[in-house]
Amino acid sequence: MTSIKFQVRLAALLLVVAVATTLAIAQTPAPAPSLDTLVRAEIAPFKGKVYLFAKNLDTGVTSTPV
Repeated sequence: MTSIKFQVRLAALLLVVAVATTLAIAQTPAPAPSLDTLVRAEIAPFKGKVYLFAKNLDTGVTSTPV
C-alpha cells in the first residue's frame, strides 16, 4: 500500500508536469509565412507588372520567372 504522503507528492508532480507542458505548447510560435506569400502581399497593390529575379549566392542557382 502506498502512503497518502506519497500519493500527494505524486499528484503534485503530475500537476506541475501538466502545467509546464501546457505552457510550453502555448508559447510555441506560429510558423512564419513563406517568402512567396510575403512577396505577393507586398506587390499586390501595385497595378503594373512585376518581375523578380533571385540568385543563390552560395550555389549560383537562379530562379525561374513566375
